[in-house]
Amino acid sequence: MARLADLEQRIAAAEAKIEAYKVRSADDRVVITDAIAQGGRVIVLNIPIADNSTQAKNNPFALLDATDDDGNKIRVVYGLVGGIQPDGMSEGDNPIYVLDVSGDTGYVYLIVSVDSGYSITDVSIDTGATVPDDEDFVFYYPIGSFSISDSVLSIAQGISGSQDFKWCGTPLFALS
Repeated sequence: MARLADLEQRIAAAEAKIEAYKVRSADDRVVITDAIAQGGRVIVLNIPIADNSTQAKNNPFALLDATDDDGNKIRVVYGLVGGIQPDGMSEGDNPIYVLDVSGDTGYVYLIVSVDSGYSITDVSIDTGATVPDDEDFVFYYPIGSFSISDSVLSIAQGISGSQDFKWCGTPLFALS
């Protein structure tokens, strides 16, 4: 019960911070980080206020429209999970990491595999119509979502920044 009360206090504090920062100007880049409970897991909230700035577009795991003549694509900016880069990503974004996307709506998500001691063994990124349910040693964490209407791609950023992963009875993803 004490743990639940503590979590509820942290949620209330995070909500208060969000409201307080909403009055800041779009040029004043503020990041709010705090923990919230969501669907049986604890997630650390990291909200860039001015996410249309050039600086925000270079944040780790930023999702950018990379659509070309071959179809809709999303570029994922280089980031780390627990110090490990996702499969196929390269430090310095060279080459850039691009995913083909299709369908009306979908998600871009991290796949974090761990061993029996909950140490990360592999990180990858995928897309799908839904984010899969966590498995015993594989955890799925949404980076953002997308929709396609009349061949026009729209992206909604979720997390921003490199993430850490800890096990405390449930997976804990946090801004690292």
